[in-house]
Amino acid sequence: MIATVTDPSQDGVGIAGPQVGLKRRIVAVMRYDKPGMPLEIYPNLHIEYLSDEKQCGPEGCLSIPDISGNVIRSQKIIIRYTDPETIETVRDTVEGYTAVIFQHEADHLDGILFTDKVVNTGPGQ
Repeated sequence: MIATVTDPSQDGVGIAGPQVGLKRRIVAVMRYDKPGMPLEIYPNLHIEYLSDEKQCGPEGCLSIPDISGNVIRSQKIIIRYTDPETIETVRDTVEGYTAVIFQHEADHLDGILFTDKVVNTGPGQ
């Protein structure tokens, strides 16, 4: 998973287990909200809360190269996952672009692609 996201020929910021053949509820996400933007692993990821405040922005996907579209996502979310070191359940509040990444990757875990959520944002689109 990590090799796929960090491959310099790719433009990835996250990946879900099913994208690389893992039948596990696990994602890797670039934490743009943390210093150094670390790539972190989140086993057993679930989104517990989605804010009513939304943002619309362009998304793409490593699974569907060369395709992008605007998707509406919550600005703020609460995630639950299993800490890989302590094996304890952790909850974390995430906002902004990092929240978008988590929502995109969680969708993969549920069999949803961003193309299922693309919205028209202007005339002629």
